[in-house]
Amino acid sequence: MQTQPGPIARFVEDLILVLPIISGPDPRDAAVEDQPLGDPADVNLKSLRVSFHTNNGVTTPAAEIVQVVRAAAAALSGMVAQMDEKRPAELPDAPAIISSMYYVTGREYFRSLLQAAGTPLNQASAVLQDLVNNLPVLSPAQQANALARRDAFKQALLKFMQDYDLMLCPVWPRIAPLHSEAAANIDPSYTNPYNLAGFPAAVVRAGTSSQGLPIGVQIVGRPWKEHVVLAVAQLLETALGGWQPVPAPVLKIQGSSPSPRLSWKGYGTLQSADAIEGPWVELPKAATPYRVTNAAPVQFYRIRQ
Repeated sequence: MQTQPGPIARFVEDLILVLPIISGPDPRDAAVEDQPLGDPADVNLKSLRVSFHTNNGVTTPAAEIVQVVRAAAAALSGMVAQMDEKRPAELPDAPAIISSMYYVTGREYFRSLLQAAGTPLNQASAVLQDLVNNLPVLSPAQQANALARRDAFKQALLKFMQDYDLMLCPVWPRIAPLHSEAAANIDPSYTNPYNLAGFPAAVVRAGTSSQGLPIGVQIVGRPWKEHVVLAVAQLLETALGGWQPVPAPVLKIQGSSPSPRLSWKGYGTLQSADAIEGPWVELPKAATPYRVTNAAPVQFYRIRQ
């Protein structure tokens, strides 16, 4: 259904090094095709036609994400042949089609995956348990209709890409969440369409949020054109700074007990302690600026990354 795994690295040059190692035919995976892999160094950037969009018609991204995508498109526009703000009209159809593909796949497929891995159902994730227990069962006619809709969607994207070599768009509609919030904020509507259609894509850091968190942009290419995607990813990485270490947060304290005012720059969780050696207690709901109430006469504060 979605056979688009790929490596994760800090730098695009590492992706370029590893892709030839993991590509090519694999006797253990029938979904892998023996396709030639191009060299990013051979891509003529000045000949590329690129489209970009900041809204897929499903979820409106955060304003900072929109700004970063537009900045990336502006940085790229002077280095390629063409840059248009345009998206495939069919993108809003993708979530429903993807859901129907899970139904077509069926409960027994996911059950067999767990069995092959030696994982009892009651030890699987809540998502997998739900797939095994609650996926709707489609009639043959419903299955045929779902597969036809998938094929039509892929054909529409292929037709759109006749006019473009690449698409530039958000990878996620929200700023990166805290680890504790990640499971509640799943929205793959900017990535799943290209998994569904079998298009290669790469994500590269292109900006930083007001909280100091990275914002990525997604580069989507035509089928079997990974080298073109990586060439442009490396270009944007160079132009916009790419991966950067997380800066240490800076905490300022104004006033004194029992009601000091705390403010900070950077990413992290506010903690307090009665002694410098701890124990430290997290204040998970605290946001800058933060007014402490009823603080002890001697109290220590820090930002924990």
